[in-house]
Amino acid sequence: LEEVGYQVMFATEGLTGIELYREHQDKIRLVMLDIQMPLVSGLDVFTELVRFNPQVRVLICSGYPKEHFAGKLGKIAGYLQKPFRSVELIRAVQDAQE
Repeated sequence: LEEVGYQVMFATEGLTGIELYREHQDKIRLVMLDIQMPLVSGLDVFTELVRFNPQVRVLICSGYPKEHFAGKLGKIAGYLQKPFRSVELIRAVQDAQE
């Protein structure tokens, strides 16, 4: 993503990601979450981010098909199934920001 001009902030686990978003939400246009994360699941992080900012744009990625999460995610900006190629990631990020 950085190679095509995006600035990326990275958190290694959900609690750090929530704090990073709270501190920098004015600079963050999109959050990308993996469903499987250490300590706090991506679903829990998603719920907390939406509670903090109902307008947050979130791109979910997972090895599970999107249908697996029916009714659990609410409104997301996009979904990317793993594995994916870099061109698919870039397209998903672009689409999720529209």
